[in-house]
Amino acid sequence: MSAVKKQTKTSEEGTVAAMMDAAAERLPKYASYIQKAKPHVVTVCNLLDALYPYLVQAWDMCQLVWKKMEPYNPQQFFPFIFGLILCFFGGSYLTLVAAVEAVRMTTWDSMVKSAKVIHQNYETAKEASAKDDLEDKDGDGIADVKQISKQELVHRKVYLIMKSVNPDQASEALALIWGSMLSIIATLRVQFAQAVTLGVSIGGMLHQNFAKMIEPKLDEILPAELKKWSPTIIRYFFRSIGVTFAWFMQRIISGFHSAIRGGNLCVPR
Repeated sequence: MSAVKKQTKTSEEGTVAAMMDAAAERLPKYASYIQKAKPHVVTVCNLLDALYPYLVQAWDMCQLVWKKMEPYNPQQFFPFIFGLILCFFGGSYLTLVAAVEAVRMTTWDSMVKSAKVIHQNYETAKEASAKDDLEDKDGDGIADVKQISKQELVHRKVYLIMKSVNPDQASEALALIWGSMLSIIATLRVQFAQAVTLGVSIGGMLHQNFAKMIEPKLDEILPAELKKWSPTIIRYFFRSIGVTFAWFMQRIISGFHSAIRGGNLCVPR
């Protein structure tokens, strides 16, 4: 049994390396970059293959523990625990809270369904690829994938994946997940841009009122050849103060939001 697993793993490593070599041949302009990335890609693939069985075991263990806890209705405690975390630590992780809220309000349910669909298609393609790696139609004792060129191997694997995966399900699932990522990025960009814009504006007002007081003192400190930098240093100094203050106020707002959200989760309605 261990020999079969070792043979399958070696076959998978050779398949990934062969596909990288074929990509380098088809794209000579980027061949050097592909060859440099090849050992790292193979290492990552090996790491994922090594971790995958343990992740499956951990998931199965969690399901077993959950089934044993089901009679005690453990899900009633989750909102309370998450609520306490939000109440006491929500303000320290404002970007994470904003990202979670963005997904929760928009595409959470569809994102979970899409992840399940992609996983099912991945399992189907992986099983088909594993069977293909062991296929020996001519009966000479050597797998067919080891007797073809690198380019033919790439075409064979791509064709196998396309035949195994449901294109409508995969494309729809990827589109929904990509939409979720865009909603997170948009939320964080708007939040960060708002804080920076307000901070720069505050810094500009501080600069107008206090620059004349600070610039002469800075000129006394700087050497003569560096005095030309004095206005720029003062301007960016006040801008940094403004952005810091705006971000601090944003943390207060996010902390207030987290406290309300956490309170609603802790207190049953």
